[in-house]
Order: sequence, then structure tokens, then C-alpha cells
Amino acid sequence: MTGVKAVRTLLLGLSLSVLATCTSEDKLGDEWGGEILQAPDGWVVRNPGDPIELLSVQHLWSRSSPDWGEPSSVGAFGENLLILDPMVAKVYVLKAEDGSHSFSFGREGEGPGELGRLYGAAIHRNAVYVSHSRTLDLSVYSLEGEFQGSIPWGTPVSQLASWGEEGLAGIPLTQSGWVVAKDLLSEEDAAFVDPHFQSPSPEEEYGSCIRVTAKDGWMVRAMCSALRVRVEGPAVEVPFWIEHPSAPTEAAEDELDEYIARFWEMESGGRSLTPIVQRQLAGVRESARIRPTFSKVRIDLESDRIIVLEQPYGDHGWLPGIFHVFLLNGIYYGRAEPNLHVVDFDPVGDTTYVLARDPDTHELRVEALELRGSEDLEAKAKNVPGPGSTYAGQQG
Repeated sequence: MTGVKAVRTLLLGLSLSVLATCTSEDKLGDEWGGEILQAPDGWVVRNPGDPIELLSVQHLWSRSSPDWGEPSSVGAFGENLLILDPMVAKVYVLKAEDGSHSFSFGREGEGPGELGRLYGAAIHRNAVYVSHSRTLDLSVYSLEGEFQGSIPWGTPVSQLASWGEEGLAGIPLTQSGWVVAKDLLSEEDAAFVDPHFQSPSPEEEYGSCIRVTAKDGWMVRAMCSALRVRVEGPAVEVPFWIEHPSAPTEAAEDELDEYIARFWEMESGGRSLTPIVQRQLAGVRESARIRPTFSKVRIDLESDRIIVLEQPYGDHGWLPGIFHVFLLNGIYYGRAEPNLHVVDFDPVGDTTYVLARDPDTHELRVEALELRGSEDLEAKAKNVPGPGSTYAGQQG
């Protein structure tokens, strides 16, 4: 564990001693207006409906390519971005500084180094690790795109990310709400981390849809139908809830009709609408009846931010995305509206890299954004003692 992470983890415990005596008014004045409460399964950071401030969106650069088929995800790793394109079984590596093309690799097939449908990828310890449908292992490539072999993994995963100095973590495609983490130097099979995720309200009200992200010992799970976020993991000494007074809504029939039409348009791949497919679409429609409003969640330990994407029905919806920015102490800090139809995103420090679709042409492009607010207000918000605050032990 690095020094910064060790200090952060230590301060999680220290923060509990000051929660009873420090209030939001002590540290932030009237800008926040929330409260921090103790609960049986950890702490609850109960936020007001409005953030501390509205964030401006600065577009740094935008890139697209006629060579892309249908990219599905973007991941930021140091100086590089990984763009996964399942349609052509190819991984594109872009320079994070300006989005210029660095190199690409991959082709569909069953031979050595060839790929199936891409699920997730990460750059870790000077190699690229790829999860895809041809194998339950991770395929390993050099930073020049040369196939190096594979390592045992045991399950297909998305959102590959670092898990300490020697490990990777991913989100299993077959187990909703779980995280699988593995030490790459170990010979043991991948270990499943039980999420212990308990909905604060009955499933029939909130639905069963959960979005998950994990990085370096932190696991974050967000409910799709309301802003309820659970933060826990080996690096989080005190698990806690982040709450917001949003409420789930039931979709109208015409809204479900439009969603299913767009879903089939984007996912059909030329298939015919058989009776079996119609039954599957009916199941998709029913699962969306409690409207899935929040479609993705990501965590960035460099900026101490958890970002939740509000975009009803995700990539199959028809509304632009809205970013809700929480800090690691649970405070609802900011809201940003980039006017983009977001397919995927990954925040690193001051920059959020977004894979977005043009609402008119459906063209996909990668954008680099800065979600800016007042540095003074953000610093004050980070100083509100909370169960995940980096600075909580210094206050009170």
C-alpha cells in the first residue's frame, strides 16, 4: 500500500471520533446543508438535493476515427487511453495528452493473440491485459501491441483497473454487484469479493439494477434508479452510504416503447426479430420499468472524486448525460452538464475522458473534459469530516 493510501485508510478510522462534534456548518458554512449519521451497516452521508456548486465544463480536445467500428469503453492509464472496439475486436491506444493515435492491436479469431468480443482492458506494470470472449484468461500484450501470453483469471470481466501494486480488479459479467480481484504474482484462482450490498429500500421500489466500479481497494456500488451509493472495500476501514433525496420513478409505456426501439436498433446487429428475441426484449422492457436513471459510476483516487452518470437508459437512452460529483467523504460537491450522450467515461485528476455519441449522427468520439468549480469550495468540502475523508482526521 502506498504512503498516500495508507494515510487515507488510517484517517478513515480517525474521522469517526470527530463526526459527533464537527458539523457541516463548522467547515463549509451554508453551502452543503447535509448531515452524517451512524447506521447499523456503517455511516450514512445524507446530502441535500442540490450540490455545493454547478461545475463548468471545459472541452480540452475531441477525437474520432473512420477506422472505429463501435467502441464501447474508454479507460485512462497514465499517459495512455485504451479504447475497446468489440465490433472489430481491436484495442486502440491513444495519447491522453491530446487524443492522438499511438498504436492499435487485435483481430478477431481463435489463434494465439487473437481476440473475441472485448469486455475490459487495463495497462498495468508495462503490459496491456485484455478480457474477451475467447478465453476465461486475460490475454497479455506488450506496450507495442505484441502478444505475450495469458494469465489465469476464471471469468470474463469489464472495467479492469489496478488493485494495489501487483493486482487487477474487474467487474464479472455473470455476477451482478460483485468485484473480482487477483494478485498477478499469485498462482491462486481469482477471488470473488462478496459485495454485502443491501438496498436501503425494498427491491420492488428500487429495482435490482446496480452499477459497480473498483480501484485500488475501493469498491463503489450505485443504484440505477436513485442516487444511493455504497462505498466499501479492503482500503475502506469504515463502509458508508452516500444518499441523495432522489426517488425512483416508473417509466411510462411510451417511454418504454422508445427505449426498446432504440435498444434493438443498436443491439440487433442485423438479426431478425424472432419469437425468442421478442421474449427477450419483453424481459428487457420489464426490467426497465423502474427507470434506470443512473447508468455508470467511477472513482478517481487522484482527485478524491466519485462520479455518477445520470443518463436514463444509458447508451440506449435519448437524453444527454449529467455528471454528479461526490467526494470521498460522501459530500455531494458538484453537478456538470457536458451536453454529450455518454457511452463511457473515466476520470483522472482534473480530466474526465468521455466516449460520447453525437445525438444526431450517432458518430462516436473521445472527448477530454475538465469539470471545474471553485478550488476554495472544493477544498472546504473535502475538509468536512466524513467516513471516507482524506482530511477528516485533521479536523474537529
